[in-house]
Amino acid sequence: MTFTSWLQLLELCFLLTAVCSSFYTALVLQSAETGQISTQRLARAMFVLAFSFLIMGVGHLHMQWLHLTGTNLFHHYFGVTWGDRLWLAALMLTWLLMCVALVLILRLALQHKVQQSTAGLVEVNQQLVVAACQDPLTGIGNRRYFQAQAEQALLQLRHRHQPVSLLMLDLDHFKQVNDQYGHAAGDQVLVAFCQLLTACLRKDDILARIGGEEFVALLPGASEAEARDVSERILQATRHCVVPCETCQINFTASIGVVALKEAQEHSVSELCDAADQVMYRVKAAGRDGYQLVDCLDGLLSRCTG
Repeated sequence: MTFTSWLQLLELCFLLTAVCSSFYTALVLQSAETGQISTQRLARAMFVLAFSFLIMGVGHLHMQWLHLTGTNLFHHYFGVTWGDRLWLAALMLTWLLMCVALVLILRLALQHKVQQSTAGLVEVNQQLVVAACQDPLTGIGNRRYFQAQAEQALLQLRHRHQPVSLLMLDLDHFKQVNDQYGHAAGDQVLVAFCQLLTACLRKDDILARIGGEEFVALLPGASEAEARDVSERILQATRHCVVPCETCQINFTASIGVVALKEAQEHSVSELCDAADQVMYRVKAAGRDGYQLVDCLDGLLSRCTG
């Protein structure tokens, strides 16, 4: 091959480079439409496009030189007049394709960045929602969490005519624990009691800390017998629980007020909590470290047992 032939072949390679980069960009955009593009692939596409722009810049100068020297590939096959027209059309088309590809890639990069930012905001928002509904010390739900979850559970239980039980739990003499051993030790007791409750309750039960040392648990579908069994299991585990501190070991007990209804009637979560709270204070007055249960909320509390 002559030197001129090599130059013409190089001219053709420049054009093929532009076409290949355009096809590659099209594949990348197709992947983007289906949501299957990664950050690495997007960066690789931008690198290929930048390299293609460099090649086309050199190719533009090369084609200009071939045109001036009369060795243009289009002149050779189509004559001077049509060769010039086709050469100019090819040059404009390749640059147009490259510019369109650049605009699409940049738009895709911007969309990808927006999606990442949106995903980050969604994650932060979810974390804020969790923090707003979570007790920071024990990691279980707080009053707001319990209110929302319990109302939803009660609504489902009413439609199915299923029983429901609610336990109000309070640690006995907790103020003395804080005064004698310090608030850090008191926090350890709260965490230990929370872990104990989680182990004793069922998977679908809703547990929350609603006060300093006060906890509440809703037992969807639990009968009176099941509520008694859970209460006794909690008390038994509490009596055997020991929390070590720097100089001693802390033992503690709890008082539990229980409301067990054969059907989830039109009572609100607040009404169930208030009734269980009253029963729990009866346990406190009776000597603590026990539970009492009622099966209705009408008038005086009935069938209290210890």
